[in-house]
Amino acid sequence: MTRNTSPKWKRLLAPRRWRLLWQAGKSLKLLVPMWRDCLLGRYRPLPWKALILSLVIVGYLLCPFDLIPDVIPLWGLADDVVICGWLLSRLYDAMQPWREWHALHPK
Repeated sequence: MTRNTSPKWKRLLAPRRWRLLWQAGKSLKLLVPMWRDCLLGRYRPLPWKALILSLVIVGYLLCPFDLIPDVIPLWGLADDVVICGWLLSRLYDAMQPWREWHALHPK
């Protein structure tokens, strides 16, 4: 039996998609330590873009108004996952200066 290697599956399994998912997960893991370092004054200058993106992500998740309402099964949650995943991958890029500082100043 041969494997189905249609273009649809090739796009789904593309390395770029997995890299974005990895970046989203990594930025979630580093979000709390970054906020802690910024609020306690250990890290200056403040990474404004990263802080604003993290507030947008939390605000979007808590906001009762979505692009697609959550009462619609699957589609309501799918838009949250897609939008927040995209924002988290952007957050990973915005956290670059803090990640470099954090690598030099471990706790």
